[in-house]
Amino acid sequence: MAAGIPFVVVSARGLKDPDEIFQEKGAEFLQETVERTISFPDFLLDYLAETGNLGEL
Repeated sequence: MAAGIPFVVVSARGLKDPDEIFQEKGAEFLQETVERTISFPDFLLDYLAETGNLGEL
């Protein structure tokens, strides 16, 4: 965040890109998906735990 732009990660495991989600499941499901956010540190820790790469921190 060196540029001062805050961001979050959309929690969409197993889902496709936004257009495919919209086409297959509709606008309401896409909106619900976009509202499920997690912080980048939480995402990173979850990812590393799942891949077994916790030693790389």
